[in-house]
Amino acid sequence: MEKKAIIIGGGVAGLSAGIYGQLNGYHTEILEMHSLPGGQCTAWKRKGYTFDYCIHWLVGSSHGAFHDIWMETGALNQDTVMVDPETYVTMRMPDGEDFIIYSDIDRWEGYLRNLAPEDELPIARMCQDMRKMTSIQPFEKPAFKRNLWDYMAMFRKSAPALRLFQKYKKMSLDSYFQKLGFKNQVLKDRLLGITSSMQDFSAIAFLFVLVWFSQKNAGYPVGGSMPFTMRMAERYKSLGGSFTGKSRVEKIICQGKKAVGVRLSDGTLKYADYIIGACDLHALMYDMLEGKYVSPQIEKAFAEWPLFSPIVQVS
Repeated sequence: MEKKAIIIGGGVAGLSAGIYGQLNGYHTEILEMHSLPGGQCTAWKRKGYTFDYCIHWLVGSSHGAFHDIWMETGALNQDTVMVDPETYVTMRMPDGEDFIIYSDIDRWEGYLRNLAPEDELPIARMCQDMRKMTSIQPFEKPAFKRNLWDYMAMFRKSAPALRLFQKYKKMSLDSYFQKLGFKNQVLKDRLLGITSSMQDFSAIAFLFVLVWFSQKNAGYPVGGSMPFTMRMAERYKSLGGSFTGKSRVEKIICQGKKAVGVRLSDGTLKYADYIIGACDLHALMYDMLEGKYVSPQIEKAFAEWPLFSPIVQVS
């Protein structure tokens, strides 16, 4: 008999779970409190303008394991047009001058050397760190299919990047720039401007972003967020998946330590063999599960981990 899975949340994670569930022989139903799929990967139109604050760039836009996932889930297809910008960001500084971060590492290195020739050494060190990060790639196999040889091959291929990861894994972007020891005051002010706008960025995250851009693997899918998620939704429905919008899950029904169903805000009860939470973790653990299954690790994370600065867009 076909097993059924209920998926709470119709964002990119929920759609992905539904698609792979259908591909593996499960009957799935996605319950989404909004009327449309997409979650935070969304956009809307108002007075002839499109408001889209989600996809600025997409990791896996051209190749690699992430690209395979986007193609399998229908988020991208052969007809999707990708744009690879020449610049990652252009910042207008308080003095009126622009500071450019080019997508190409070599080009950005040349730009920085022209701006601050006396800082040739720290500039070269930073750009070399970025080049070393190109050696690391996500596993193509899921964890349950990997063997010892897969891990050894990954370690051998990614050794330069893994050493950097160990070195900078707990370092903020601001501390990284300070550690490099730039001398040119103009360049220092420009880099300070970057860190003030990327307060939650780690050094590793910054290095990775420039690597992806330089590899032309962080492009922008023309059309943006809404077509991206609509393609996923179409793929899901074509596989026989069921999407139910305007359905807020209030409670996960448990028998012992096993989740067996959900109760919606209108009182509707739905049952399944598996319940997958592809939604806000705090709402899942403390509201839907009433705080009964919170592990010490999760409790500590909510109590002590610093929050990523939220972004609110009114449009």
